[in-house]
Amino acid sequence: MALVLLWPRVRGGPPAGRLAVEVVVTMLALAGLLWGLLVAAQRLPW
Repeated sequence: MALVLLWPRVRGGPPAGRLAVEVVVTMLALAGLLWGLLVAAQRLPW
């Protein structure tokens, strides 16, 4: 996820369209991470 955030900036800054894609990808990555944590927490023997 850090690479997704840093890669456009390393190449001179993202244009508006790329920035929108970057935000969407970041949100999807965070949502997937949260979902995985919730699923893992439910499978733990409490």
